[in-house]
Amino acid sequence: PVEYDDPIAFSPIQDMGVTLGVMVLCNKLDLNNVKVIKMARFAFLAYLVLAQLFLIYVRYRAKSIGDTTEITLHNPISNLLQNQVAGATGSGNGAGDMVKNLANSFLSGSCTIMEYDLSQAKSMNSGLLIPMIMLWFLHFKMGQVQPLFFQTASGLKDLLFSPLFQVYVLGRNLERPFKNKKMEQMQEQMNAEEELAEMDKDDDDDEEESTDMDDSDEYDSDEDTDDDDDSDGYDDSSDDDN
Repeated sequence: PVEYDDPIAFSPIQDMGVTLGVMVLCNKLDLNNVKVIKMARFAFLAYLVLAQLFLIYVRYRAKSIGDTTEITLHNPISNLLQNQVAGATGSGNGAGDMVKNLANSFLSGSCTIMEYDLSQAKSMNSGLLIPMIMLWFLHFKMGQVQPLFFQTASGLKDLLFSPLFQVYVLGRNLERPFKNKKMEQMQEQMNAEEELAEMDKDDDDDEEESTDMDDSDEYDSDEDTDDDDDSDGYDDSSDDDN
């Protein structure tokens, strides 16, 4: 079996540290100074140029390597749908298995590693468009400078920790499709919530059974008491007759 490297992930604490660092930098700088504004614009443009050069390099390297290994792509919706179907129909149900197989066939596909990496590069390139539009509005229409620093720092962070950078620059062997930490955390959270719900349901069922047993014992006890009273009454009546 092929051994894959674990992807290098940016922890939430580190992410918060970058945000706080940019905030401190913005507080120390005079954002109304023309030189500072030009510096912010130059930094953002340099980030865009660097990102484009990186994506060009990734396309070139992916086509040069030409890895035609087939991989299976699963839509994240497929996993969520399968879990919902499994919870609704129960495990081992033939109809539930058929529905899960149909959902998996419709929401999954296959491609080569080269095609996958090229699609990831295209997706990264498309992801640069929306921040550019937002920053154009915030900076040139509203006169804000802080978003330029924030987007530059955030973009460089995402670029340096992206799976494509780790594969084609750092030389790491990552499994395709690339793991999505956020989706994995969401999936783990959903599984934990389902387990807690099942445990609560089992506890409720146990409490209901215990309550039913207590009610049954009380009913039996009341019957025994009534029988004893009837027996005492019969004995008293016999004594009177004698």
